[in-house]
Amino acid sequence: MTANQDWNAAAPTSAAARRATVLQRLGQDEWLYHDLVAAVSAAPYYQVDPNQLIGQIFGLTPADWEQVQAHWTPILERQIAGDRNGYLPYGRYANRRTEEWLHIAAQLSGVSEHNAALAAAQPDAIVFDGYPEYTDIFVAAKTADVDRLLALMRQVGDWETLQFLISQVTEVAGLDNSLAPVFAAQPGDPLIGTLLAGAVVEAGWSIRGTGWASSVSDIQWEAFHAYLKQAEAILEQVVQANPGYLPAWVLLLRTGKGLDVDLSVMTERYGRLHSAHPSFFPAQLAYMDVLLPKWGGSWELTGQFVDQMVAQAPLGALTRALPAFVHEQRIVEFDDEKPICKYFKDKSVAADVLRVAQESVLHPAHQPSPYTKQVRSLLAWELSLGNQAKAAAPLYQALGQYPASNGWSRLEGKVKNYLAARKKAR
Repeated sequence: MTANQDWNAAAPTSAAARRATVLQRLGQDEWLYHDLVAAVSAAPYYQVDPNQLIGQIFGLTPADWEQVQAHWTPILERQIAGDRNGYLPYGRYANRRTEEWLHIAAQLSGVSEHNAALAAAQPDAIVFDGYPEYTDIFVAAKTADVDRLLALMRQVGDWETLQFLISQVTEVAGLDNSLAPVFAAQPGDPLIGTLLAGAVVEAGWSIRGTGWASSVSDIQWEAFHAYLKQAEAILEQVVQANPGYLPAWVLLLRTGKGLDVDLSVMTERYGRLHSAHPSFFPAQLAYMDVLLPKWGGSWELTGQFVDQMVAQAPLGALTRALPAFVHEQRIVEFDDEKPICKYFKDKSVAADVLRVAQESVLHPAHQPSPYTKQVRSLLAWELSLGNQAKAAAPLYQALGQYPASNGWSRLEGKVKNYLAARKKAR
């Protein structure tokens, strides 16, 4: 389908035809099957009835769903024993955003985005990581409409928004396959190259998983590193031809982190970014991550960098919120809610989180960006855990029904926790 075609014009003309189309596509496309498995599994966490998801949106009966599962189960079992080396790509789908599931529904059956949303979501439903303002871009990525995706991305007028969108759309499974031939035909295009590299990185991370290094098998490490090396080669080609293309340098920080590139090289990469854009928040976050102990750095190095960046940033800048991300990293090894709450209730930590909120997104001089939602969500979570819910009230008001997962995904039941914390803040 081209950028000039109306997606909904492809909708089947009857419920029976729509159901047949859905069944046919689910029987042929493994990736779409995994999408629906993830949607059905996680729907309750988003206050969506799985049966409603299958029936009202996808037009399937429970018997239809059993038929689809019966088709794929023996195939996937053979893959586990054979060519996939025991790996199934579920990790790529574990954190599907609700609106992406709605886009999948549109892709499968031609249901309009608007009607699918009305059918699935309650008016006051909490939708984590929902960015309705970028729906057109997400749909173009999910439906592999590369021409439209590139056209929309080229309309973005600032680096921070472009960086954010690159990080979002490259999570779409299979985008690397759609972009590879386009980049081969236009190897000098930095946007295409960076999108392709980002999609390759995401494919690599889906193989590695998000667990500790000890949980990753040798086969997973080998595949993970192969993907990252492929992405590095693409990115080096991009920055050689376009040395000022910031998103490519940010991605080089991520690939270098996964490949254990020497810290001096990583510092040089960040230096290129800092020289071109000293206050580029996503670059600061990426380099801060490199300096963390879990990637071979130290808390001392992390603290020195964050202190330096904060000291140089004006009030209201997102950079002023970097300490909140450090606090989040301090609790990553805690496997229970009690020590996490204890950490944020510490008087010095609570005071620091409040100061950070007041100097960044709560400051009158703050200019919202796509990253503002992530910062507001993280600070609302940290303030609430530190018994400072009232101070978080304006953050909840600004977030509405579309918070980001930052912080909230650290504990089970994020929707329930978010609703309870927001109620307490009122």
